[in-house]
Amino acid sequence: MRLLRAVTLACGIALAGASAAAPVATAPDDPAADRVIAAIATRAAPIKAYTFNLNVRVALLTFPWIRFTLVGHGEYERNGSFLIHFDHVPWFGKGYSTIKMDALDPSNWSKHYVITLAGQDGTVSHLSMRDRIKSPLQEATATIDEASGVRDLSWLWDYGGRIVVHVTPIFVSGYPFPQFEDADISMPQYHATAHAEFSDYNVTVDPSPTPPTVVK
Repeated sequence: MRLLRAVTLACGIALAGASAAAPVATAPDDPAADRVIAAIATRAAPIKAYTFNLNVRVALLTFPWIRFTLVGHGEYERNGSFLIHFDHVPWFGKGYSTIKMDALDPSNWSKHYVITLAGQDGTVSHLSMRDRIKSPLQEATATIDEASGVRDLSWLWDYGGRIVVHVTPIFVSGYPFPQFEDADISMPQYHATAHAEFSDYNVTVDPSPTPPTVVK
């Protein structure tokens, strides 16, 4: 069950970055980090809804060295639900066939984390995040490209757990979404990798503003 939860976390958070609907009222402690997150929200604001298919191949690199595939689909509605549903899950994943992804939306991060801008390299920003309420999480990091969105993510816990995710984006209707995600999941009890493929995006956006009438 913990493995499936980790896989879902790794697959979902970058996808959530594509649908940041609006900046939250509670700003992060670092105004520079706030500007990075607000830029994601502004760019994605015209997205009304989208659906997609999802295929995740998981390989457990420690005993019992199992491999399995999760097949599912997802749906997002602005100011509504953001869900991933797996058609079938292993016996140890009961209760995780449908996952709410709202909490993973970057526009909600500042509600849960103290966020600082750790550095910038041209159009690429590096964020460092720590829980506002004490928890086993030591640090989460996010690398965000101005044009293509979330590219790398990591989580480090004080009990030795670590998840690292690399995102390969694709542009659909002019907006960046994950095409592939590759995750390395290392926990005290196991070590696993996951490769996620997102496909068949159907994106609905707000109509372009009507050009102003030119009076001659």
